[in-house]
Amino acid sequence: MASYLEIDLTYTLSWLGLLECMSALSRMAPGEILEVLLKDPEAVGNLVRILKRSRNQVLQSKSEGTYYRVCIQKG
Repeated sequence: MASYLEIDLTYTLSWLGLLECMSALSRMAPGEILEVLLKDPEAVGNLVRILKRSRNQVLQSKSEGTYYRVCIQKG
């Protein structure tokens, strides 16, 4: 299984993007890294808040021009 996965959710509705992100994490093994690309800053904030209550760890959350990149390590 790959130790790194990137999903582009920049053209996905924010609530649907959160569901897709959590679904991708559920299929990953502990220690694997998921990079999520999002456009909506509110979705980024919601994702980070959700992840803080889980075993997963936000490694990085940053703006890259017109989108945001969130790096998550599966817990």
